[in-house]
Amino acid sequence: MSIENNLASIAASLATIAEALKSRTPNDTRQAAAPVAVPAPVAAAPACPITDQPSLVAYVMASYKEMGPVKGNQIQGVLAALGIANINEAKPEQYPTIHAGVEALKAQ
Repeated sequence: MSIENNLASIAASLATIAEALKSRTPNDTRQAAAPVAVPAPVAAAPACPITDQPSLVAYVMASYKEMGPVKGNQIQGVLAALGIANINEAKPEQYPTIHAGVEALKAQ
């Protein structure tokens, strides 16, 4: 499987996760993604490793794996705070803010 196919598979998986989170019922006992304080957009964050859609997906997946499923699910809150329902909707100008939000989750 090529890297491009792997990234496409990861993006599809993230979209499925996002849809599953949106379809949860109020009585759902699974932990909800806690609201996350997202930092203000950053003009040019030199520490942001995200340069394009594939690197965004790779960064988010690596962060999710690093934090585990309970804390990793809060990444969806970072995206939602920016009005992003699906990771594929993220715009390049949002990458530094997404990076800062995910890094803030890691620091908690």
